[in-house]
Amino acid sequence: MPHSGLQEAAYVALGEYTAIVQAMTWGHLAPKPKKAYSGWFLFTEAAYGGAIEIIESEFKDLPDSPWLYDDMADYAVKFVEQFFNTEIDSAGLYIFEGFYIKSKNGNYKFSGETKKIDILSLLQYGH
Repeated sequence: MPHSGLQEAAYVALGEYTAIVQAMTWGHLAPKPKKAYSGWFLFTEAAYGGAIEIIESEFKDLPDSPWLYDDMADYAVKFVEQFFNTEIDSAGLYIFEGFYIKSKNGNYKFSGETKKIDILSLLQYGH
């Protein structure tokens, strides 16, 4: 069903309002533009349903930032999507280690390495 011009304008206004409220409420947790924050985060994709979740993270000097969380979630989805329609099983546990940088224009970059963790070998469990 196509959106009317009024509906689209409402979505844009709501998005702008949400961004303003986020900045006013958690602005002190915002990443400084162009600063590289070192850290890591764990994320997973469920084996039976495509749910991608951030499990844990730690970035030096950037605790509990909603901007960081949004960017980690976006990165995790894009990382896992590269395996869709391939022979590679994307379900599993992943770790990113490296740096996070936020631009003034809102773009972000994770620079480092993302690896899949072999959970069965960690648990020393096998068939």
